Amino acid sequence: MGPSGSGKSTLLYLLGGLESLSGGQITIGKTDITQMDQNQLSLFRRNHIGFIFQSFNLLPQYNALEDVDIPLFFARIPKRERRKKAEEVLNEPLPWWSLSSFLLW
Repeated sequence: MGPSGSGKSTLLYLLGGLESLSGGQITIGKTDITQMDQNQLSLFRRNHIGFIFQSFNLLPQYNALEDVDIPLFFARIPKRERRKKAEEVLNEPLPWWSLSSFLLW
């Protein structure tokens, strides 16, 4: 939370390796992401970082199941397992604390 222009989005972009630092370093866990190339950053994001965008970034040509399946495809999870995981996620109600934990982070 903060006023427009206070750097909230910039911080998230930096932590996600979507923007480069002009100086210093960013260490997540024990990993210095400022030393990674774009391919390494992509793999790091895929395996360790999740973004929840305000606009959801859903693809309109796909249904909800297919939209949930897309990141699993890029993680090279077999199709049958992707479908099962996507169905489980879509059918599972969110715990009451999940939204507040994202907002507090």
